[in-house]
Amino acid sequence: IGTGGEALALNTVAATKNGVFSSQEFASFADVGAVFGLTSDEYKFAEVYFNGFEGSNIKPDALYICKFNESDTTAALIGGSVKSLKLEDLKKITGEVTLSIDGTQTTGNIDLSASTSFSDAATIMSTALSASIIFDEQLQRFIVNSGTVGATSVISFASGVAATALMLSEEMGAIVNNDTTADTALTFMDKVTNYTLNFAVITLITDTFTLDNWKDLASWNTKQDSRYWLVKWGLELPALNANNSSCFGGWIEENAIEGTTALYGTLEQAALACGY
Repeated sequence: IGTGGEALALNTVAATKNGVFSSQEFASFADVGAVFGLTSDEYKFAEVYFNGFEGSNIKPDALYICKFNESDTTAALIGGSVKSLKLEDLKKITGEVTLSIDGTQTTGNIDLSASTSFSDAATIMSTALSASIIFDEQLQRFIVNSGTVGATSVISFASGVAATALMLSEEMGAIVNNDTTADTALTFMDKVTNYTLNFAVITLITDTFTLDNWKDLASWNTKQDSRYWLVKWGLELPALNANNSSCFGGWIEENAIEGTTALYGTLEQAALACGY
């Protein structure tokens, strides 16, 4: 891949519309599975991507999965993992939790002695803080959500004895996601490049992305002086007809788009190309 400026690591940024994190770096497909689940498109992509083709002796170092906000969304405080916390220990947690939600400081006295499960504990916490709190079974984390969406939706780390015990403080590994406004190709790539520059390949995971999403990203990419390679995948039937300008490949040619490859194939085949 010809790159302008400094040489880039041939890692991939994959956009998704799923998950609660704004951006994450993964070093293995097992790590991706732990976050998105073993039946997710993200895991299917990562498994092929990190394994590479048969006989390959160079594998990708990292996969960056970044969320593309299709619409305005809520801010979230994502607690650290409580996977090792037993229910009997959860029930011993009492004390204050303080945080700011949408600009208003909220304090609640938490008593989980009557909780019957982690999900039940989240319900008790929601009542105490007058906030939306869930327990994510996949992530094994408590998540506090803002009550609004968009630019005014903002949340802080939590503090207090119970916040520490529930892994809702910054010191205990909590993550704040205040990326709440709807994305365009420009805002998405600004978000990505503020997070990392350690990549050269870009693609979109899941078939929920529209052709316009792909075109917007390709239009952005063609202005980047051959710095990145966009791998567009899908099973467009018009692409099977020679000289058909209605398909994505035809659009690339008509608009002199550079740095983008139109791949007639599946998500797994795109992953193989990205990890090559």
